[in-house]
Amino acid sequence: MNAFPIEFPLRDESNRRRSAEAAAQADIERALREGGRLRPVWLDRFANWWAMAVRELRPGAAVDPGPAPRGCLN
Repeated sequence: MNAFPIEFPLRDESNRRRSAEAAAQADIERALREGGRLRPVWLDRFANWWAMAVRELRPGAAVDPGPAPRGCLN
């Protein structure tokens, strides 16, 4: 029998991912049990994410007139 341990990197990575997902789910469930209160750190993260997500939606930010049509004087 082989004395060297066999490593399964994909299995280990999958286990770590599942553990991280379970920890995140436990945090969500705990926050919901506490009445949905979020810590200021999470509120700050959400506020920063939201600001970046809607930056392109501000009036004038996403307007790209592009080249003028042929025959247009402007």
